[in-house]
Amino acid sequence: MKQFAESVEVVQWYHIQIWIKINRALSSSYEEHEDGDMFEGFPKDSDDSAMVALKGIDSSIGAWGYLLDKLIPERETIKPMIRMLLWLSFEVEKEFPNAKDFVWPPKSE
Repeated sequence: MKQFAESVEVVQWYHIQIWIKINRALSSSYEEHEDGDMFEGFPKDSDDSAMVALKGIDSSIGAWGYLLDKLIPERETIKPMIRMLLWLSFEVEKEFPNAKDFVWPPKSE
């Protein structure tokens, strides 16, 4: 029962966080493009936010997958959520190809 409750909590938390982080990644990307000189030499906030969104998407897919196995009557409702998250992950990775390589804190040289 504990894993069920944790899966529900993950879904509830990330359904908001994913949108927030993708929105931040997109707005940061715009700012980085418009004022590139101002951000030069710093890690890209857009990649950081996209990385956090991707981690949230992965966690959500895992939680939905667990719920898919446990909530048999709701399978046909859950499957589209998983498909949507997989599509969203693909689109975020396409828009921010360096996000998965983002490391925080930056390594000192």
